[in-house]
Amino acid sequence: MLYFNRSIKRDQTPSIKYQTEKQLEFFNKDKLLPLWLNDMDFMTSPEIVANLKKRVSKGHFGYEHRTKKMLHAFKKWHLDKHNFHIPEEYIHFSPSISTALPVLIEILTDKDDYIIIQPPVYQMFAKSIKNLNRQVTENPLRYESGRYEMDLNHLESLLTNPKSKVLILSNPHNPVGRVWTDIELRKVADLCIKHNVKIISDEVHRDILYKDISMTNIMDLSDKISRNTITLLAPGKTFNISGQSMAVVLINNSLISKKYKSFVDKYHINNNNILNNIAFETAYTHGYNWLSHFSKVLETNYMILENFINKELPEINIIKPEGTFMVWLDLREISTDSNYLIEAIAKYGDLAVDAGSWFGHQGAGFIRINIACPKIVLMTALSKLKIAITIIQAIHQ
Repeated sequence: MLYFNRSIKRDQTPSIKYQTEKQLEFFNKDKLLPLWLNDMDFMTSPEIVANLKKRVSKGHFGYEHRTKKMLHAFKKWHLDKHNFHIPEEYIHFSPSISTALPVLIEILTDKDDYIIIQPPVYQMFAKSIKNLNRQVTENPLRYESGRYEMDLNHLESLLTNPKSKVLILSNPHNPVGRVWTDIELRKVADLCIKHNVKIISDEVHRDILYKDISMTNIMDLSDKISRNTITLLAPGKTFNISGQSMAVVLINNSLISKKYKSFVDKYHINNNNILNNIAFETAYTHGYNWLSHFSKVLETNYMILENFINKELPEINIIKPEGTFMVWLDLREISTDSNYLIEAIAKYGDLAVDAGSWFGHQGAGFIRINIACPKIVLMTALSKLKIAITIIQAIHQ
């Protein structure tokens, strides 16, 4: 598809990653080539664009309900792509995963309860926990021989604390790119059941998988695990429609389901949005071909990055991703100060990347780079990264 090779003018819209104020805030410089933040620099599926235009052309935007076609498209997609049969009664909606997470924390825990996260991990997990006056408990991932693993022994020591109420999983894991196996997930889930700790599984990147990697549906592992797990899904990352936000909360537990419905009704959180409905239904109905093409582009882009870094920047270690379109890079041979690294890369290379330390102190000396962009943009960014690293090393010799 030609539009995967075409740059889009996102600086002509209020795009956060291109915004002058945000670049100055995070990098002390603007007019940077932005390979930070977790959205794509590709046009979304043309069917989504066409159906949004078609609906807008009708010129009326009164109250509408979510249709059975939406539910059918969502269920069929996950059955086709992941062999995941989702009963309709499991399905609840939310404006976004970032909205659903604090709602679930509110209904599953009490003030000062402990919630376990596994850093380096998406920074909004810790922020949501702290905002609700709960305690963040960390089970850091183990980084060994270029690969991340969950520390199950340490995890169980945390689960034994009676104040521990919830484990938040990121799968595929943001930022390190692991896709947890069925064996890993079963061990974690069994430990959580043993200690009466609920699991919230954030699977927003579940459709973005590399070749020969498959996604395990944690709620399919057993009925006990299914009833103890809440899964969060959304089409935003898959189809670059995070700004047309809508998420699904899967719950196979009547008590939790009742609490969730009561909370969202109480605060009118789940009001409908016509255009979000259109984007959601169209993505899951007509997005198969688009995602297939994107997956090939992602594989190609990763190979470009890997070949360039291995040849031109061998002091950088790549953590090979199994999922997501972000790549986690180890720059600790250059510096262990992530904030210094991103400011220096911005200063000397005019390039914006994510600081590893944003995902927890375990990310010190790492950066995260977004490769969901046209090939020419990625190659330009890698050249800029080499210029910046060369200057940084020269300064510190």
